[in-house]
Amino acid sequence: MLDVKLPAYEGPLDLLLRLIERNEIDIYNIPIALLADEYMEEIMGSGMEQMSEFLVMAATLLEIKSRMLLPKPPTESSEEILPDPETVTVSTPDGEYIMGRNFDIADAQNTLVHTKPENGYESLATASGMVLGYVDHMPGTVLGRLFMLAAPYFVVDGINEKGLSAAILLLYASPPVNQDTGKISITTTITIRMLLDKAATVEEGIELMAQHDMHSIGNSNLHFQLADATGDSAVIEYVNGEMRVLRSEANGQAVTNFFLSADVKEEYRDGEDRITILQAALDENKGIVTAEKAMQMLESVKAVHDFDQLSGMDYNTSYSIVFNNTTHSMDVCANMNYETVYSFEVRGGR
Repeated sequence: MLDVKLPAYEGPLDLLLRLIERNEIDIYNIPIALLADEYMEEIMGSGMEQMSEFLVMAATLLEIKSRMLLPKPPTESSEEILPDPETVTVSTPDGEYIMGRNFDIADAQNTLVHTKPENGYESLATASGMVLGYVDHMPGTVLGRLFMLAAPYFVVDGINEKGLSAAILLLYASPPVNQDTGKISITTTITIRMLLDKAATVEEGIELMAQHDMHSIGNSNLHFQLADATGDSAVIEYVNGEMRVLRSEANGQAVTNFFLSADVKEEYRDGEDRITILQAALDENKGIVTAEKAMQMLESVKAVHDFDQLSGMDYNTSYSIVFNNTTHSMDVCANMNYETVYSFEVRGGR
């Protein structure tokens, strides 16, 4: 049996799995992708007995990965690295509606995920490589690629064929939300998946979210930015377990990493400088900018080795996206290369 060496455990793999099953080791502290790669390297070239053992181990590891989708119990502290983003909603001179999004995080591999469910809407979304466990490289083994099947359920933003776009944004120094009102429990990343699959408008998205008890997947609170093809937009926040809906201002809506609810007082308001820059640009242009201008606005607030005192991490803008809610499309600039724009469209059977 393979011996593994991980930050939270060192010893036989079968013992590790038993400890996880008995909840004696937190699965959130286990880098599943690294574990899979090490195991695959060990059994390459082995006989049928080892391959049979591998299949059992693969099924077990995939089951562990699926459990990571369930709500995580609140803890007193966490070293999990969470995104430090900002979003903005505006309209264009041509009457189209767009939503801009920066995803700022410690360097990692991110994945664009295309889904077309039988009983839902087609969508494009981005999955966080940091959550999936791929930091400096994408999976190179069979088992590692199997883990990528979980990517659609770890998405942090996206747009569907009806023009609904959605994104999650971290709220610093705020306790994680863990609602308990007897409704069906749902995590923050699963919420993005649900919205893209099932909601055509902001109103439908709000109704869906109100039917569930929200749980943060990390050890911090988060809020949501929604926008749709009608020009409607809203920010969804959870204050003391209460779901709140905040509507767009006259010149658009800018969101970053602190509560927009006026009655919430925060000592640590990370991103206040960025939201000031974005709101000034919105006001100057009366909330009407081109997609190119929106990308420039995102570039103006990009994070470059932005040291965060709470996590002790350097944050960089991993990507910037301008979602076009009217044309159900997206423009993406990766790794702060704003000279190269990748364009994608959700066709939705067209």
